[in-house]
Amino acid sequence: MLGSVSSATALSIINGLEWLGINFSKPITFQSNNYKQHIDVANQLLSKNLAYKCFHDSNYIKSNSSLKNKFKSEWRDIPADKYPKDKSFSIRLKSPINGVCRINDKIQGLVEVKYEEIDDYIILRSDGSPTFLLSSAVDDYNMKVTDIIRGDDHLTNSFRQKVIFDFLEYKPNFAHISLIHNENNQKLSKRDNAPSILEYKSSGYLSQAINNLSKDDLFKIDHFIHLRAEICSENLIDELEEFNTQDKVKIVSLMDHTPGQRQFRDVSQFKLYLSGKFGLSESQIQQHFSYLKDLQKMYGKKHKSETIKFSRKLNAVLASHDDTTISDVEESYSQGINLAEFPTTLEAAIKCRSNNMKVIMGAPNLVRGGSHSGNVSAQSLIDKGLLDILSSDYVPSSLLMASIMWGIKSKNLPKSIAAVTANPCKVTGLNDRGMIQEGLKADLVRLSIKKDLPIIRKVWANGREVA
Repeated sequence: MLGSVSSATALSIINGLEWLGINFSKPITFQSNNYKQHIDVANQLLSKNLAYKCFHDSNYIKSNSSLKNKFKSEWRDIPADKYPKDKSFSIRLKSPINGVCRINDKIQGLVEVKYEEIDDYIILRSDGSPTFLLSSAVDDYNMKVTDIIRGDDHLTNSFRQKVIFDFLEYKPNFAHISLIHNENNQKLSKRDNAPSILEYKSSGYLSQAINNLSKDDLFKIDHFIHLRAEICSENLIDELEEFNTQDKVKIVSLMDHTPGQRQFRDVSQFKLYLSGKFGLSESQIQQHFSYLKDLQKMYGKKHKSETIKFSRKLNAVLASHDDTTISDVEESYSQGINLAEFPTTLEAAIKCRSNNMKVIMGAPNLVRGGSHSGNVSAQSLIDKGLLDILSSDYVPSSLLMASIMWGIKSKNLPKSIAAVTANPCKVTGLNDRGMIQEGLKADLVRLSIKKDLPIIRKVWANGREVA
């Protein structure tokens, strides 16, 4: 069961599990497939007076700061015949006021919280969609999960879900694991680490370890963070809040992989991938598409706005992703974006150039001779003079190969090498490197070319020989 995550995140999770050797006994399904049942449970709770309709809007709740953490609305005790007509409402769980909620945790032992400390949280939004706390509780019940294992920062959520569990007569075991913190008492959550399990496979380092090793000058090169923000992910804003100015965030990409637009404008390519990689049927694919489109409607606009604010707060370069149409580019430009990642069409790339936006394409696209999604090729943009920067796109070794291929074919090695050195440095504000020039960091690669293939002989980073 996969919850409210972007398609890119879902695929990353699945690939990570496969790498770990964890096989699936049943077909993969998405939480959205069960939304009808989640809504049914919410209505059952409402009919049993375990939930209630709340007519307060978000502005009211925000303006009453004393209500933030333990919100129990006066609407919980107002009879239905007193409800206002033609006014939107959410449905909140009716947490008990008196008594104690108890969880016998396998790690922490008996843990108690007074019910007065538990808020009446929303289980159905005003648009009728279920929230994660409701959906995950119902799904755990349906899947007959025997043991719920979480970080102890989610102990509060276990208490909040207890009313739902009791209503369903569901009694899972709980185990809340203590979190690891750094010297500043900041939790080392997944948001501070590699973005997926597969990063462990490729590097074996956590980002916090990278930061610490960098401080001690134990790395051969410098490391920075590129945040790829899937704006339709339900948890995006919470995840962004985990980062601050100390995390070396250099680039924030605005991503939206909703089918029917941008990278997946041609949905047939997406269908082929899902059916070939995961064996999904046509009906399962359509369910997945509907789920992704619903997420976009709920979160797309708001999360895009919040991500833009976040990037400015961290003074990070804001990049668009998969601009496809002229209007896509115009929107990106109006948002102050000057870096376009992977425009999918020639017309979008031309518009980027007219707006003085730097165009970046994946080096693997150039090496393999085209896009794996059927979009415009990097070579086509080179031929039109529209490509400025090459990205590794998950294959670091492709950078050198692609830049040499480009330089040999165009007979302009300085231009192609600049696409992996000077140009990306300029756009990300790394003005202390990127060119062989007095006063700049001496980052050098000596290589030879044999049969059009680059062979590295020596590498210097900041004047120090590292390979």
